[in-house]
Amino acid sequence: MFGRLLINMGQYQESKDYFGSFIDSMKNAGIDDTLECASYFHNQGRAHACMGEFVKAFKLMKRALDIRLKHLKFDDLRIAHTQNSIGVIEGEMGRYFNARSRFLEALDIFRRRTGSASDDSVGLHIATTKSNIGWVDYLQGNYEESRKCQEEALKIRRRLLPEDHPLIADNLNALGALYHAQGKYHEATKAYEEALKMREKTLPRHHPAIANSYQSLGSAELENGQYEQALKYYRKAFNIFYEALGAGHLLIASSYKAIGSVYLEKGDYDTALKHYLGALEISTKSLSEDHPAAGECHHYIGM
Repeated sequence: MFGRLLINMGQYQESKDYFGSFIDSMKNAGIDDTLECASYFHNQGRAHACMGEFVKAFKLMKRALDIRLKHLKFDDLRIAHTQNSIGVIEGEMGRYFNARSRFLEALDIFRRRTGSASDDSVGLHIATTKSNIGWVDYLQGNYEESRKCQEEALKIRRRLLPEDHPLIADNLNALGALYHAQGKYHEATKAYEEALKMREKTLPRHHPAIANSYQSLGSAELENGQYEQALKYYRKAFNIFYEALGAGHLLIASSYKAIGSVYLEKGDYDTALKHYLGALEISTKSLSEDHPAAGECHHYIGM
C-alpha cells in the first residue's frame, strides 16, 4: 500500500526501491512464484514504467501476469489489472495493436464483474480501461473513437469520484489533446486549464501530471503563435519533469522536443537543433530506433 502511494505521489524511484526490497527477500527465500510476489512485480513494473524504463517494466509485468495466470481463474480482476498495465507499456513502446488487445481483454474481465458487491470499484476500472483505449485511438489518429471513449470514462468518473479528483483531470487533459489535434485550440486550452486547476489542487507541487498540463498549454500557445508564452509553459514543465524524474526520462526528451519546436518556429535553428538532439539522445536510449518518438526527432533534425 505504501509503495503504491509513493507512485501516486510521483516518487517513482522510492517506490521502485520499496518493491524491489520485497522481491529480493522473496527470491532469497525461494518464494518468488507466489501471488504476493506477483503483486510486487506488478507494482515495481509500474514504477519503472513511470520512470520511462519500459523494457524493464514490461519484463516485470509479464512476470506478474504469468504468475497470476498460473494461480488464478482467467477472469480474476488481478489479471485484468496486469493486462491493463502491460497495455499502457506496449502503447508507450509504439506497439498499438498489442496495447489495444490487452485493454480489450481487461475490459472483458471487468464487464463480467459488473453487478458485484464492488460495483463502484469495477466501474472505475472500466473507466480506466476505456480511457486507455481512447488514448491508443488518439495515438493512431482515430479521434472520434477516442473522444467517445474519453467521454464515457469521464462520465463514470464524475459519477463515482470527488469533483476535483486527478483521474477526472486526466480525462479533461485527454479531451483537450483531442480538441488540439483537431485545431480547436480555444476548447483545448479551456480543457487544459481546467485539468491544471484540479491537479494543482490535489497533487504535490512537483508531480509530473502538473508538468503534463503545462506542456499541453504550451502546445496550445505554440499553435496560436504565442511563442514566448509557449516557452514559459514548456520551461515550467521541463523543470518539474527534471526535478521529479531525472535527466534521462522520456518526458525530458518530450520537453526538449517541445522547446525545440518553439525555436524552430522562431527561426533560431541552432537552438532548435540542440534541443532536438537532446531529445533524440534520450529517446534512443529508452526506445527502439524505429519507435515513433525517435522517428519524429530524426524528422525535425532532417528538416
